[in-house]
Amino acid sequence: MQPQWVMADPRVRDDLGRMAMTRGPLVYCAESNDNGYAPQLFVADPDADVIVTACDDFDGVLQLTLSGRREDSEAAPELYVAEREPSSEPAELKMIPYALWANRGASEMQVWLRRQ
Repeated sequence: MQPQWVMADPRVRDDLGRMAMTRGPLVYCAESNDNGYAPQLFVADPDADVIVTACDDFDGVLQLTLSGRREDSEAAPELYVAEREPSSEPAELKMIPYALWANRGASEMQVWLRRQ
């Protein structure tokens, strides 16, 4: 089974323009404890290859690694005050099946990702 992007239904306004990663019947999510940063900062490149590997934490369950950009979370000195777009850098994002999230302590999680 190949990983595949699915677009959010436009009637779900909070997910408008976002996409999620699936593989077969599984929906994947990203957790901060796998990535070292809040997954909400990630902007996915839908044209980049997706790498499929075994995840050590879950007895060989397959995880997906995506390419894209990570935005700087310290872009503005105050909330809602920014004079420019946030800077970003190339980044990868690891994703695990949604059913497995929150099994390794507190973390931030994201299913629907922004796209470049």
